[in-house]
Amino acid sequence: MMMLLSGSYGRRVAALFLGLSFVGCISTWGQSPFPPKLPTPKPINPAQLRFTDITEKLGIHFRHQPGLTSQKYIIESFGGGVAIFDFDNDGRPDIFFANGAALKDPAGPSDRPEKTDPTFWNRLYHQEKDGTFTDVTAKSGLAGRF
Repeated sequence: MMMLLSGSYGRRVAALFLGLSFVGCISTWGQSPFPPKLPTPKPINPAQLRFTDITEKLGIHFRHQPGLTSQKYIIESFGGGVAIFDFDNDGRPDIFFANGAALKDPAGPSDRPEKTDPTFWNRLYHQEKDGTFTDVTAKSGLAGRF
C-alpha cells in the first residue's frame, strides 16, 4: 500500500481519495447520522383486545398429558415442546407437539416412560391448503416408542 502512494502517482491517488471523501461529506452536510425518529404508537387499552381460540376450528386437538406421580420427577416438571416446520416440503408450516408419558409411581431404575396410550402420543399436524390441520401422527411414526 505504501508503494502505491509513493511518487506522483501516489499523490494523485491520495488527492482523488480526499476529493471523493469531501464530496461525500458535502452530500450529507447537515443531515443527522441517525435514522429518522418514528412516531410513537398510541397505547392500546388491554380491555379492548379480544382473542379467539380457533384451535378446534383449525383441526388441532392436542392436550399435553404429563405423567403425574407423587415423586415429581424432573421430566414431569418441564412441559412438552412444540416445533413449527415444513415436514413434507409443501411450503406450508406444520406443527409437532412433544407430549408426556405415563410413569410408574414410584419408578425404578429399569422403568421407562410409557407412550402406548394415544393420550400420551406426540402429535404431528399437517397444514392443508385451506389453512386447517390434519393429524398425521400415526402414519408419520412420531407417536413415541415407549
